[in-house]
Amino acid sequence: MNIVTRFNRTFGLTSDIEAERRKFIQRINETAFRIVENISYPFEYPGIYKWVCFLLGENATDRIRAANGPYSWGYHTCIPQLRTLTNNEFVQTLAMICYIFDYFKDFERGADIQKKIDVSVQDSISLSQVDIGVRWKSGMFYKSGAKELDEKLFEEPFEWLAEFPDEKKDLREALQSYYQGNLNSVIHHCYNAVEGLSRKILKNDKTLQNNIKPLQERFNWSEELGKLFSVFFHWSNELQRHASENRHQLKEDEIESYLYTTGLLARAILKGHKG
Repeated sequence: MNIVTRFNRTFGLTSDIEAERRKFIQRINETAFRIVENISYPFEYPGIYKWVCFLLGENATDRIRAANGPYSWGYHTCIPQLRTLTNNEFVQTLAMICYIFDYFKDFERGADIQKKIDVSVQDSISLSQVDIGVRWKSGMFYKSGAKELDEKLFEEPFEWLAEFPDEKKDLREALQSYYQGNLNSVIHHCYNAVEGLSRKILKNDKTLQNNIKPLQERFNWSEELGKLFSVFFHWSNELQRHASENRHQLKEDEIESYLYTTGLLARAILKGHKG
């Protein structure tokens, strides 16, 4: 038990999820983000900032100019802090952590930076007085709850998706959309991830519906697993139809089940591909 939890319990102090999320954000601003902002050779923070801006669809040049006024490109150019990109919002902070963690994966000395970020995130979560709704594992956040399912249906597939960056991005964005409550976007990205995997592995441009039988034959799946893919295809179309007609008809519990089904099917394809 950390000292914060011990003190709060001793004096009967309580909190709520929103308050603890705000505290988590500030801890990250002062730890994980500081690690990146104060980074030294061979990494350079300006390059990282511009890369993150690109991922977020923000104009780094305009932001740097605004932070420096008429002296934007002088010797002592000020690069804005990462928190200026998150606006101290919870989901944006989670996304930023994932982005900067992923940035260092291809560098020889990147593992050392990733380890520091990992420790700061784990510490920041552990200091929360209540469950803030997420947990952190291998550079990705997952919704708290079904830990065993998350490990099998999301954590392992994320590791296996290295050769499928587009589908990895779709699965990641599906999770982020779910946290944000953008249920329609979850459907879009989940479907794209499964259909994209089928196309990449079978090396064609067919729809998921037309690739179910070839997948089944290639990996010697049972009829029942093939039927599950068919159900997913029709389920996706039905959910998308309801989303376009009347978005409030989408239910979070059903989208959660749909998200887990996506992880199950993606895992089946990837395990078949890995042999």
